[in-house]
Amino acid sequence: MNIQREPMWELIDEHAGVFELRGIRPGLPTRTKIISWQPYPEDVSLEPMLDDFTETALNWDAAGYNVYAVFNNIDEDFSGSNVTDKDIEARRYIFIDIDRAKKADCPATDAEVQHAIDLSHKIRRFMATQGWLEPLVVMSGNGVHLYYYLSYMPNTQELTQKIREFLQLLGEKFDNAHVKVDKGVYNPSRITKVIGTTAKKGIEAPGRPYRKVKILSSPAAYGLWMPCFSALLKQTLSILRLGKKPVARPNTSMVSKPKSLALDDTPNNLAKVTKLLFKISPDCDRHDWFPIVWSVLSTGLTGAEELARDWSIQSDRYTETDFTNLIRDYDPSVEGQGGKISVGTLYHYAKIAEKTTGQGGNDECE
Repeated sequence: MNIQREPMWELIDEHAGVFELRGIRPGLPTRTKIISWQPYPEDVSLEPMLDDFTETALNWDAAGYNVYAVFNNIDEDFSGSNVTDKDIEARRYIFIDIDRAKKADCPATDAEVQHAIDLSHKIRRFMATQGWLEPLVVMSGNGVHLYYYLSYMPNTQELTQKIREFLQLLGEKFDNAHVKVDKGVYNPSRITKVIGTTAKKGIEAPGRPYRKVKILSSPAAYGLWMPCFSALLKQTLSILRLGKKPVARPNTSMVSKPKSLALDDTPNNLAKVTKLLFKISPDCDRHDWFPIVWSVLSTGLTGAEELARDWSIQSDRYTETDFTNLIRDYDPSVEGQGGKISVGTLYHYAKIAEKTTGQGGNDECE
């Protein structure tokens, strides 16, 4: 196969034993392909795996799919159909996703992409002052991705929580009216767009074209000096936390009506929850998606999980693996912005959605 794949493999570890590709196209089932060393003889080179990855990615791209891959290292003994967080052996990168501040179901303008590039420069300058190596910088089609090298740090729950806090604090420091840091891309099995494929969001229009995912800059050779990334992350978190004080969060701030953690399991209550849920856009920020889905689960209604899936699947960012992980991780004791996540959380987000609609909604793509 005579395809130049070097840019495509800048992010993916071409010496790994397992890769996962996903093709996502609204209205069609998600395509998933696991490419593993296991079917091959032990002495085979990695060339057939690389060719398979490249050919599949380009074919799906030509068929109209958005093409994604898992970029952290997958356990070589993985034998399932979908990679989950527990299947990630090590973290290769911290992923910083810079995208439009307002959700939009259409491609970005050149000006909107430039806003993301401008913010990426600010974040890179900050990270450099903390001692981080230069990241791989990718134009994602509608924004910018920064990948900061972690040198195969073991995948632990502690590391996941640190990265989650890092993205939250980074967003609080750098988000602006135009673009923001996606705070929901912290999980180990996170997928990202494959370099060299096309980002297809919504419908193309004059001034809002589909764009190829491309590298804007690559890190120089790392050389002999490599930092201790655990200490580096700890230090960066300490700097970002400076001046932050714990915020008192009264239990009544989110809940517009007093609600119990579970509802009577009746068709009438299921209908009420359905009506509330479908007032909210499934393309909401991932940081909001978690508590919304969990608030549906908290009702204890028969069919709550199916209802949450039917709503979530309408987003072009939906993947079954992400949804399965979210359901698996549901913890009734976890608190949201105003106390325990409950049906009151759903009322809160539905009320916000109603206000947004009343103000004309999102006109970014008009």
